[in-house]
Amino acid sequence: MSSAICGHSVAGLSRWQCNVCSRYALATGVLNRDERGRLATYSIDFEGNRDNFQPSAVRPEQDTPFARMVARHVRSDHTELLLRTDEVIKARSEVLRARDLPGLADTNAAQYLLFREVERHSTVALSGESADDVFGGYLWFFDRRMLDAATFPWAVSVAAFEPILNPELWRLLRPHEYIADRYAQTMAEVPVLDGEVPADARIREMFYVNLTRWLTMLLDFKDRMSMRVGLEVRVPFCDHRLVEYLWNTPWAFKTADGRVKSLLRNAVADLLPTPVLDRKKTSFPVSQHRAYEQALRQEMRAELADPDSPILPLVRREAVLDLLAGPLGAQGMWRSADTLSFLLQIAEWLRVYHISIR
Repeated sequence: MSSAICGHSVAGLSRWQCNVCSRYALATGVLNRDERGRLATYSIDFEGNRDNFQPSAVRPEQDTPFARMVARHVRSDHTELLLRTDEVIKARSEVLRARDLPGLADTNAAQYLLFREVERHSTVALSGESADDVFGGYLWFFDRRMLDAATFPWAVSVAAFEPILNPELWRLLRPHEYIADRYAQTMAEVPVLDGEVPADARIREMFYVNLTRWLTMLLDFKDRMSMRVGLEVRVPFCDHRLVEYLWNTPWAFKTADGRVKSLLRNAVADLLPTPVLDRKKTSFPVSQHRAYEQALRQEMRAELADPDSPILPLVRREAVLDLLAGPLGAQGMWRSADTLSFLLQIAEWLRVYHISIR
């Protein structure tokens, strides 16, 4: 079996930036030194994205051109996996059974399809989870509003569900109260350094939040999707020695030249093409094909029209119809398409696990 590296893993949200590409370059050097053949690399994209891609704050540009650039640079045996809408929709059922819970259905589905392809040729792969968490690559490390908010930076997605959930259910769940309690618990755990200025202390809190809450979720996604197909995916950026070293590295060093993850960029500057080193951080790719949006709308309308749908007691039907009538594009970090996808997987989860809420 060949050695493999996955270019787009969800969870740590590997990117065609220095976190993934530096591993390509280093792994290629090892294989060449030991005369073990060429490295196998993989990337994914979605059908129709080339023509329908719309840049956003979290996805400012497409990954495919950079994936090809790196593959040429390290001379790997590169595979581009172009995901069709019907494949992604179908794979959601596999994702549900792999996790036993609803979740980021379409992102996890893409991850599952990537791992399934890799497993056909390799038994072990490398992925880039943790690089953004230990080097500080996420938007919320730099966005002042997110840094100042007394909550988890990803909790903004909760607001997308408030208008569409049954008000009684919302009152029972008390999501804002739950999030506030969990956030307070997390903050109480953060180590305090004597003499640390408030700005540095806040950055340390953000790193702690990422390492102990966000990253654990991403690693769970990665483990469940990869083991669903029998692939072992290793995560070099989670090496405890690296994590411990970077935890104690001052933020000023990690952003020495004012760029995201500049410490990592500078460390591998001699290994990668300049456009890859200089590109903006881009999150895990998602489908922007009109056919994908149409498929989500059709599925959701079918759920609303079915009097036995398990999702009906959970939502305000008219609010979901209003959502269907509007655009499904990005609104910050969260898309309306993500809301629909999440609701659809909840409906399937309730059916598959025979959970009654009436």
